[in-house]
Amino acid sequence: LANFAIDIVAASAIILLEKIFENARYIWMWILTHTFHARRKIRLSISYLFKIKVDGKYLLVKGNRIPNQFQPVGGVFKRYRESFYALERLKVTDDNNVPIDDTSIDDLRVKMPALNVISFLRWYKSQLGREVSPYREFYEELIRTEILTQKVFPYLNYIHLKRHETGIRYSPHFKCYEILIAEIFEIRPTEEQTAALRELQEKSSDQYVWVSDDAIERKGATPGGLSTYSISETSEWIL
Repeated sequence: LANFAIDIVAASAIILLEKIFENARYIWMWILTHTFHARRKIRLSISYLFKIKVDGKYLLVKGNRIPNQFQPVGGVFKRYRESFYALERLKVTDDNNVPIDDTSIDDLRVKMPALNVISFLRWYKSQLGREVSPYREFYEELIRTEILTQKVFPYLNYIHLKRHETGIRYSPHFKCYEILIAEIFEIRPTEEQTAALRELQEKSSDQYVWVSDDAIERKGATPGGLSTYSISETSEWIL
């Protein structure tokens, strides 16, 4: 019996060590999703944002959901039909906190049992069955709106700067626990594109603003505490 007990303990220890090694990067998240949050559903929103900086100023565009708020160019990644069975196995459902319409359908703004979060993140990082390029939102927010022209921006050079992750946090707005992830890209404009962006700085519009890093950190408030518009929390992620 003693030997049997030792074998059981040893086998359990090996399984635990394998899990720790397998989830080393997300060990704390693994612990939380398998203990404190084990019976909960977690909301995940995975997006991409563009850092567009010219002469010390950042380009932000007006958002659609919060009146008079400006944010970086970008949006939520899409999932494709090839991901259906993989996400179905993980019990992934649409996030009902945001209305599903023609714009938001198939967004990677979803909910799932906490126990499946790590597996979902592995699927996301595999890039299988999901949108990979960030160009779609650049086109929709700057080219289709005619803020910039496709003639000058027939293609876009960009690099991946970093990934911003919030970890598990409580959202008072949605009244649930959530994880926000954003891939941050920086455009590398040609000389002609840089000239067009500089020209854009000389124009005034209610659809976009050029702001300093200080304005972003203040969320749009002036040193005196006044502001005519607000700047999203996500804007600080591109700094």
